[in-house]
Amino acid sequence: MGLEVATATGTMSPAAKKRLDGWRKAAAPAPPLTNIVAILPGRDRAQPAILLMAHHDSVWGSPAAADDGAGVASVLETIRAIKAGGQPRRDVMVLLTDGEELGLEGAKAFFATDPRRAHVGVIVNLETRGGGGRATMFETGSDNGAMMDLFGRAVRRPVSTSLSVFIYKKLPNSTDLTVAKKRGYPGFNFAFIGRAGLYHSP
Repeated sequence: MGLEVATATGTMSPAAKKRLDGWRKAAAPAPPLTNIVAILPGRDRAQPAILLMAHHDSVWGSPAAADDGAGVASVLETIRAIKAGGQPRRDVMVLLTDGEELGLEGAKAFFATDPRRAHVGVIVNLETRGGGGRATMFETGSDNGAMMDLFGRAVRRPVSTSLSVFIYKKLPNSTDLTVAKKRGYPGFNFAFIGRAGLYHSP
């Protein structure tokens, strides 16, 4: 697709390995974590990049069609659509993380040590919590007035509610954007939640 593509490998934490061993019901060597990082060069490469993020791993026993194959596919389609409109004004970076289901491992590694993190200006994270339905922006961050103004101007039919953040905080889930938010990166978190019975299922 004309992107500058690289991989970054790392080692999962003991807590992540313990969870993986529980899934596979056996203690075995931990596979390496592999993040995929790609950049679509913009006209002004000095400007902070827009980061499109999704995770390419899945829970044990699920083919990841929804969580988060749909996010990965959406990121790639977004890149295709951006390229069709000509070279973007600034870099568009893609981060496909590994180990999200094991404890946000890939995102933790990227935002802690990957030098490309310094080029990130804003994040669009694509997630799921079900098997279909409309993708909705359910989280930004604190002091998000400017972000919501941008969302309202850029999205054809903007829909969001602070109630979704309230509910999300009560759930035992988090996303890769959680890691980035703790480090001060602004972003939008999108997910679909329809057909909840298909979430994390075969």
